[in-house]
Formats: sequence, C-alpha cells, structure tokens
Amino acid sequence: MRGLRLGLISIATILFLFCARASAQVCDPCTPDGCPPCPPSCPDLGQPCSMPPPCSGTGVTYCNPQGEELCACTQDCYCPPWGQLDVGGGCAWVSGHWDAPRGSLVLINSPGSTIRSIINAIGETYTHEMVVDGPNSASQSELKLPGSGTCNYPLNVQELTYGYPGMERSLNMGAIYADIYSSVPFRLGAGSSDVIWQLGDAARANAIADAISATATSDDPVHTDYVHRIIRSGSVSPYVLHQYYDIELTHELGPSLYNGSMSASYCAYAYALGGPPMSPFRYDHDATYNAGWALAGAVYDGCRGQVGFWERFFCGGADPVCQAASNMVLNCMLLGDCNNNTAVWQGHLADGAARAWTISPDRLGGHSRFAQEVPLPTSWATDQAEHDVTWSSAGLVYGCYR
Repeated sequence: MRGLRLGLISIATILFLFCARASAQVCDPCTPDGCPPCPPSCPDLGQPCSMPPPCSGTGVTYCNPQGEELCACTQDCYCPPWGQLDVGGGCAWVSGHWDAPRGSLVLINSPGSTIRSIINAIGETYTHEMVVDGPNSASQSELKLPGSGTCNYPLNVQELTYGYPGMERSLNMGAIYADIYSSVPFRLGAGSSDVIWQLGDAARANAIADAISATATSDDPVHTDYVHRIIRSGSVSPYVLHQYYDIELTHELGPSLYNGSMSASYCAYAYALGGPPMSPFRYDHDATYNAGWALAGAVYDGCRGQVGFWERFFCGGADPVCQAASNMVLNCMLLGDCNNNTAVWQGHLADGAARAWTISPDRLGGHSRFAQEVPLPTSWATDQAEHDVTWSSAGLVYGCYR
C-alpha cells in the first residue's frame, strides 16, 4: 500500500529553504581535529532572516567549515521541515531528512491501521516498521489494498494473494513521509502518532544496510521513476497475509508460501541478510484467537464504510459483501487460501492447536512482552533509548505510494 515513489528535487525550493550562503573563502587545511577559522571574518549579511514563518533567525553570520580548505559564510536562518500530503493521490512533498541512522530499525505506531486491531488484541504497540538502507532512503514490505471484485468475491483474488509491492527498497523521503503520515482510512499503516528509531550494534546495522543495498531488484516504472521490488529466491517477494500466522522460514532466508513476506517478516529477512537470524515467537491460542476475530471485525467494519449505493443495490446490501470480504482476508491469513469466501476460518481458529508462529514489530525492537527477554530478540532491541524520529531542513522531495 505504501511504497511506490518517485523523486523530484525542486532547485528553486532548495534555494528558498536552505540557509542563505553569502560567500566562500580559502582556509588553512582542515585537520582531524577540525577546521581553523576562516580568514577574514564573514561579511555582515545585513538583515535578519527574511523568510516567512515558521522560518526564524537573527541575521548573525558565521563560518561553517565545508571540508578541506573551504569555509562557507552562512546566514543564521532556519526553516523547519514540513510536509504536504495529497491524500487522494497517496503522494507527499517533504522538506526534510530524518535522523534515523543507516541500518537502524524504524518503528511506527499507526492508530488508524487495520493491523491496529491485531496489535491491540495481542497487547503490543507498533504496527509497521522500516529498515533505513541509506541516508535518504528506507526499505520495507508493503501492501496496496486489493481492488474490487464481484459481489461474492469482493476483493480481487490475485491482488489479495500476491500483495503489491511486497519487499521494496530505496524509498525516498517524500514516499517515506507519505507512507508514515498519511491519514487515508482503512489502509494498513494509516496515520502515525509515534515514530521511533533503534540502532543498537552499529556494525550489525551497517551490515544489514550493505546487504539490502546489494539485493537485486525488479524495477517497475512509476511516472518518471521506479519502484524497486527486491528479488528473493529468484523472484519478487509479494506481501502475503499468511506471514502473520506462519512466517515459515522467511526469517532464515528460506522459503515461504508464494515467496511472501509482510512488514515485520521483511525486517527479520533483512536482519538475517546482515548476520545470524532472529527467532519467531509462538503466540498462545487465546492471543491468536482474539487477534483473528479482531481483524475480521476491522475488515468488516472498514468494508461497510466503503460499500456504495450500487454495491448495496446489486449485491443485496453491505452485509453479505462485507462478510465475504472478511472471510477472504481471514482464510488468506490463516489458511493461505485467498480464493475462499466461506467462514471455514472460524473452525480453524477455534481449534486449540491454532497458534501463530511469527514476528511482530514489538519483537523486532524488544518492546512490550519482549522487553525482558534474555537475550533480547535483535541487536536493534539493545537500543532502549527509543529515539523519536526528527526531521532536519533539506531540499524539497516528492514521493508517492500506490
């Protein structure tokens, strides 16, 4: 759902948002301890920050070492990052870069997410996650909601089975911003009020990022750019709901149904690319049962809000349509059978042997029930500072997901 993105940097906007640079001077060579002062002192730029609020500044100038033998004189004018969402189009402009380090885990708490129902049912916190694969980009596994089908099969079976785009890398800042902060209803990961990053072992984090960057991709054109779908086991890895119930061997770089992944299992896959794998968690039957019914209810309720007049007229009302949609999603998740619109999942879920074997965002970061686990589940989890993601001023970047 989140993921497709294109990059476009506006030169005029960069000039507007960056601090005004007056001149550059030759300095004595920089040393490992720093750069010496610029001779002579910077000229007076004269005026306080003239950019409109929320930009601010005193008009003071200072020399800012820019590498060997060059110092730039810069006006003290700061423009905080901002973003503008085109909710209907799933796109965003953002004037900022986040501070999440390379190879770190980014955890997102999205209160409007359909997956929120599962997370609440199992007593955990975070609903989505990304891995920072470079200074201005991230990777993840994401799902675009399936298109519509028929009265009896309201969701497109092919799109539900092979969720698009699945594993992807090199999302730019605009796409990341749209992905995290969009408030589109009934969307996995919709709207976020809490975003943190965790680094842990920096060497392990960099090994993860190196491995992600080395993955082959299948690049689908989107406007003037591409979505980079990661190749796994010889083909792209679609978003597969069954991973919520049974991760199979994704966390060990091994096979899974439809070669699939979901957001947390992708991060476990990336973690194994950079070193020894982490382990899944076996949820008890009560947690599995409650999570299944919570998702069924969320899908049903979300569906009722989307069913229009013609669907109600031709399909006998919202109830049969939304019950079929809920059945399709639960059969897809529990049984891997996305082409089944019956309530067979209910009997499977009621069986006491039904226990999910998977990885959640909280397990990746060592939160909630996993905070006291010895050893902690991942090297990311050893960073318990829970750094809030902050954005620094930068050039305007445009990105989209679909």
